[in-house]
Amino acid sequence: MGSQGDVDPLRDLRDSLRSPIDNVDALSFLLSSTLSSLGLHSTSLVSSASWPDTIKSVRRYLPTIQNTLLTSVIPTFLHALNDKDRQLLLCFFVPPRDTSNLPLRRNIALISYQTLLSSLSTKSTTPLPREARQYVLMAVEQVVRYSVSDIYWAVWSTRGEEGSKEASNRGLIWEEAVGALVGLPSKVANAVGRWKGEGWTGDIPDRLVSR
Repeated sequence: MGSQGDVDPLRDLRDSLRSPIDNVDALSFLLSSTLSSLGLHSTSLVSSASWPDTIKSVRRYLPTIQNTLLTSVIPTFLHALNDKDRQLLLCFFVPPRDTSNLPLRRNIALISYQTLLSSLSTKSTTPLPREARQYVLMAVEQVVRYSVSDIYWAVWSTRGEEGSKEASNRGLIWEEAVGALVGLPSKVANAVGRWKGEGWTGDIPDRLVSR
């Protein structure tokens, strides 16, 4: 993807996820082909994508994709996915923290902090299905591998020429991201407590237990 033009793998994935998916193989193909286009598949070479365009696409489309995965795809297909397919799915929330394509990986993690913690809130516009609860906790446990430093670079390192409004928006994103990281243990504990009150029997991963 040298430029956005008419080719945008994330936009295409968003649109595909809005239609019924026939089976696991079809889902696996969608996930795998999108990651390959972004240079994030395990078999990918370093992507030649234009980073500003790719990151712009991630910020525009990935929140919707993540919400669709959590509220529709995971409840329907997670039980049928093999380990390889589960890794493909997880890469849309927490790509391995490799040095190749690191700016893109950091931006995905930034969005995941926002999406995953929002899904734990009672104020979420789309309630998290019971079948996705343990998956969200697992993804949160994984995304904390991206540190405050990673999130800082995701917010600030792609600055170009921008006006005061854009700079102000970055400041707000940074403040929200820091708040999400700091409040993560309490949000997880509150959500799990609420779920257990509804009869849910899952557990908080060890890494997320408040000390």
